[in-house]
Amino acid sequence: MVQQRLLAAAKPETQVEVQRVLDKVSREFQPPTRDYTEARHMVLAMHQDGKLAEAELANFAKDKKFEETVAALSVLCNVPIDAADRLVSGERPDPILILCKASGFGWTTARAIIASRPGGKSASSLVLDAAYSNFEKLAPATAQRVVRFWQVRDPSTAA
Repeated sequence: MVQQRLLAAAKPETQVEVQRVLDKVSREFQPPTRDYTEARHMVLAMHQDGKLAEAELANFAKDKKFEETVAALSVLCNVPIDAADRLVSGERPDPILILCKASGFGWTTARAIIASRPGGKSASSLVLDAAYSNFEKLAPATAQRVVRFWQVRDPSTAA
């Protein structure tokens, strides 16, 4: 919408240059697309062998294995991987708290996932304190209702 307004406000002789700059800025600030293929195959194999649980998810997060963390969360919470990616990659930790609470995971796992996010999205102690308070207040039934919505919602609009 902002791009359309800028182009509409630009004089005809400058629209090409405005479009070029907008395209350049969009490419530079667009987050990289992650490839979850390998991580998803590994996590699904672990799940089929009965070797995927909260402890493995927490270990992926502690080891900063982002793709494996998102893939494991996707499988364990039964949400599409695109939705899990968007929920974990967002600015706020709330979706992580909801996924973890709905699945019966503890605060230690939620905290590890929050801290594992790339791009400086790990949280300060103030943010973690607030997240802990929210996690403790969150009712499992409420979290499960939200997750059921995410399980069927279009992943491009999640988060």
